Amino acid sequence: GLFFFGLLPTRLMWALVSLVLVLGTWCSDGALFPVDSHPTQIDPHSPELPLLATIFSDRMVLQRNSPDVSVWGWAPPGAHVEVTLRGEGLSLTRSATSMAPGEHGSQAAWAVLLPPIPAGGPYVMEVRSPTAHRVLQDILVGDVWLCSGQSNMQFTVSDGVNASAEIRDSRHPNLRLFTVALTHSPQPQADVLPNKDQPTWEVSGPKSVGGPVWAYFSAACYFFGRDLQRRLGEEVPIGLIVSSYGGTPVEAWTPMEAMAMCNDTAEDGLRQVETGGDSLGLLLSC
Repeated sequence: GLFFFGLLPTRLMWALVSLVLVLGTWCSDGALFPVDSHPTQIDPHSPELPLLATIFSDRMVLQRNSPDVSVWGWAPPGAHVEVTLRGEGLSLTRSATSMAPGEHGSQAAWAVLLPPIPAGGPYVMEVRSPTAHRVLQDILVGDVWLCSGQSNMQFTVSDGVNASAEIRDSRHPNLRLFTVALTHSPQPQADVLPNKDQPTWEVSGPKSVGGPVWAYFSAACYFFGRDLQRRLGEEVPIGLIVSSYGGTPVEAWTPMEAMAMCNDTAEDGLRQVETGGDSLGLLLSC
């Protein structure tokens, strides 16, 4: 399956990057990929949840001209958190108080909304709480896209036609890339897991584009972003987030509430992920 979704980076959309709630595909090619039945997951009750969610890092891209750009993370309950974004022609500060503890145990979620910002950068983001401090460098504002699907989306530049030449010519300073690690869970996770070899946003170039086969970076996503930037111009940065998993059936991308309407359960969906079962039967039963 091959999917492109324009991403308005609201807190909800960013938080569900690892479990994109789309139908994905009507068939499974699970035989192509071995699936780790015990992947590393982030415990939503862990006291070690970070000040900033993983998707926020150096070299990231924020959505331009949007009133819904959210920055969020975790802090002690009741903590005052301040977010500052500054650079040439821009200086703004927003603050929030972390909510009472609940599903995140001793940590509490906080979030701030940024005002609409035109394309530009680079900017510096500084985030402070009473117990932590982070500074993010080289932040751009442009268009952010989520690329998701099965093996067609996971297929990497390294395994494509003219791979050596494409990788050699992949230096695009205003094209930024982020790959979510392969993992699955019957429950939504508190945070995404980054690719272990590319754990942060990276600038497009031979190292970030020409990763191991089936690891990073997605060929379909890269060529889409590269060609889009050629049309829009270098003055509009492009951010690409890949959350794709070859061989996953439709159940793996479906909310539990929707699966319950089809007389299916989260455990049934997880077995489908591990065995590459038939998704068409589920769809026909709805």
